[in-house]
Amino acid sequence: MLIVIEGDNGTGKTTLGNLLKKYGYNVISEEPEVIAMSKEFKKYPAGSIERFNAFVGFNEYCLEKCKNIKNAVLIRSWISTVSAAYADGLMTMEDAKKTAEKFLVQYPIPDLIIRLQCEYSVRIQRIKERSLKDNDKSDDITSSRNNKYQEILEIMQSFFPNWINLDSSEKNPDVILKEVLSMINR
Repeated sequence: MLIVIEGDNGTGKTTLGNLLKKYGYNVISEEPEVIAMSKEFKKYPAGSIERFNAFVGFNEYCLEKCKNIKNAVLIRSWISTVSAAYADGLMTMEDAKKTAEKFLVQYPIPDLIIRLQCEYSVRIQRIKERSLKDNDKSDDITSSRNNKYQEILEIMQSFFPNWINLDSSEKNPDVILKEVLSMINR
């Protein structure tokens, strides 16, 4: 089984992934070498073709790892890479759709995609708290980027029959975990 957790920064993706580990899921995105790759690629400017290409390669690497792992979980996939390229102004909506259609054929379709959504003000607070802990100031938290990112994820959803949306604004992570586990076990 391949599960992908999508959503913008500060929605609880990593928290959910860490909770799923306790239930035997293998969170590829949290393996040390994968984290190191992601941090390295974040050094490229947001909205640059270099960053986009680096993360496409990163997605390929992660998806390849998933082929041989039971109950694999990815925190973000090419869906986020294309969505960020649109939100950051690298792609037009039309280009993002065409790229998504190409990647749909090129990469395996996840068994389940969980999109965590969160009220903008709650996301901003979570991002600020996180940046104090890890000193990562790379998140673009402007409302215009937020709106574009949400817009493209709505379109991405139409490509996948196995996509679910969960609002993490007011929910305890354990409640979200319980909802996700019930969907996985259907």
